[in-house]
Amino acid sequence: MFDAAFPNRRPEVATGHRKPELLEFAFELLNRAPFPYLILSLNGAILNANNAAVELLGEEIVAVPRLPLIALLSTQDGQAFGQWLRCLRYERTSFLVTLRPRESAIEARLMPDLVRNNDEVLVLLAIEDLRELRNAEQRLSKLREQLELRVRERNRELAQTNDRLRSKIDECGVLELELRHRMQELDDADRAKDEFLALLAHELRNPLAPIRNALEVMRQDELQPATRIWAQSVIERQVEHLRRLVDDLLDLSRISRGKIVLQRRPMRLEEAVDRALEMSAPLIASRHHRVERRQWPEPLFVDADLERLAQAVANLLNNASKYMEPGGTIGIELERHGSDATLVVRDSGQGIDPELLPRVFDPFTQGDHSLHRTQGGLGIGLALVKRLIELHGGQVLARSSGPGLGSEFEMRLPCSSEHEPAAAPDRPRLEASPSRRVLIVEDNVDAAETLRMLLELHGHEAQVSYDAGSALTAAAQFHPDAMLLDIGLPDMSGRELVAILRSRPETSGALILAVSGYGSQADIDASRAAGFDQHLVKPVSPEALEAALAVRGATR
Repeated sequence: MFDAAFPNRRPEVATGHRKPELLEFAFELLNRAPFPYLILSLNGAILNANNAAVELLGEEIVAVPRLPLIALLSTQDGQAFGQWLRCLRYERTSFLVTLRPRESAIEARLMPDLVRNNDEVLVLLAIEDLRELRNAEQRLSKLREQLELRVRERNRELAQTNDRLRSKIDECGVLELELRHRMQELDDADRAKDEFLALLAHELRNPLAPIRNALEVMRQDELQPATRIWAQSVIERQVEHLRRLVDDLLDLSRISRGKIVLQRRPMRLEEAVDRALEMSAPLIASRHHRVERRQWPEPLFVDADLERLAQAVANLLNNASKYMEPGGTIGIELERHGSDATLVVRDSGQGIDPELLPRVFDPFTQGDHSLHRTQGGLGIGLALVKRLIELHGGQVLARSSGPGLGSEFEMRLPCSSEHEPAAAPDRPRLEASPSRRVLIVEDNVDAAETLRMLLELHGHEAQVSYDAGSALTAAAQFHPDAMLLDIGLPDMSGRELVAILRSRPETSGALILAVSGYGSQADIDASRAAGFDQHLVKPVSPEALEAALAVRGATR
């Protein structure tokens, strides 16, 4: 029956084996199974094997009669194999072993089952070859390692991306804060602009009111000479005040853009103080203020632009006078501290609030915006002082003990290395210009007519044109030897008009002056390039106009 169950067995291999009397079809099924099977006795001897087992373990397992399976096991596995066999009657458990047939090692799992063959109990042992499983596990482990490596790399990439994203978020947070700060600055600037425009309108209307009132007084039929002189003085002072407002604005803008060039020379600081007192005298006198001056025993020499330095000192004096009640005292002290010459201007006026003190030199900053404040200003005088002194390499400081306790401004300038100042250039003496035939080209009727009357009062013959077209006709008929051209004319610019006038024989050699409200250096240079002899900035004083007309015409 055994031979029938395993028909492919070699006869010599089966010799010597006892033939278990198993069912014939069972052995046939086992022999055809692809899975290795052994039939063992309870003491572990190999009684038979199917073809898959022979292929796995070698033919010696059936060539040697009743070969103990323990002979194919490692020493360590052999010790536990016997105990495992003894326990099979009570518990069916698999057994992991290393089979070593033909000097090879096969990791396998032994899966037993007990079968009865007549009166004998046999062990039907299925052998699971774990090599493929181990290879698969190794491949799986390698794949797992590769996957873990890739996951770690990906996590690292994600961490780096997160770091970059977090950095971008932080940057966005900073940008958001900066944007909010900028928006707040823009809001503050917009609010400051509105306040400045309101203040500018207020300051421009202030001098217009007395000018208008003085004009009404001068219209009276029976006007006393003293009253006329007083009205003229009022108009002159207020026009001068308007001029200072505009000049301060322009100067601050020019300094901010680096357009001011200082004409420096070694000079005594006392010269600037003397000039500043001349400039501020009308305001100080109108406020009935006293000036107390304390000189340094020796002359203090500085390298400075006299006009600009005097302008800065005058602004300090004007500031002291404007913010002090009538009858107060302005103190001026000149001292030397080491290598610096110092000028201190003190007043007994309203003082400076501690919160305002750090910003007192900022443009458009004022301490009192109340309606009852009688003395005006745009809040740029001190800012202009600071910029001018810094251009000279010095610094200016403000001090005050608080409201009502007066204020003190200290100006520091480096002392000059030259002890003898260069001679100051003499101011040119203004002489009356010879009588001229003057053509005025101005589209503002009032400005043109008042200028014509002024010229006629000074002995000139004047004629007016209100646009460029009529000016060309008038020039051909009037034959002027001097012309005053507004830059902004309705039909063409003054610069275009002067080019045409220079191309005509009757006007090519005439004295042609530009008269404009634009007074930057770029505007002056543009006028010179267009063909003008000089560029006068509105409002032109009678003295400046006479000086300009005294110059001979162009020789082009």
